[in-house]
Amino acid sequence: MKTMAQIRADLKAIRYFYSQKKVFDEAGAVVGVHQVADLAQRYNKVMLTASPWLFDLYIGLYVQNRSQQSFADERNFVPGYIQRENDKLVRFLQKNLQEGGEA
Repeated sequence: MKTMAQIRADLKAIRYFYSQKKVFDEAGAVVGVHQVADLAQRYNKVMLTASPWLFDLYIGLYVQNRSQQSFADERNFVPGYIQRENDKLVRFLQKNLQEGGEA
């Protein structure tokens, strides 16, 4: 079972991957696909079973590389709320990565 710290580290890597996706795609054609692309796909698959809100949060923070502050501002929430919801997202991933045998 992945710890919350491991999931947070994975999410950080996924965020970086999506922020530099063009570079990874171009390099993938020459060097090969980096393992972080597979990690992102495994997490994406699990997120397909999340609530619409957690899915939206994951996309905003990790796929679109937005800060909690900018995401909160856009949705008219206080940043503390987004931080708490991000904790729920990590717990959701921890539970569902374990159950699905993913990542």
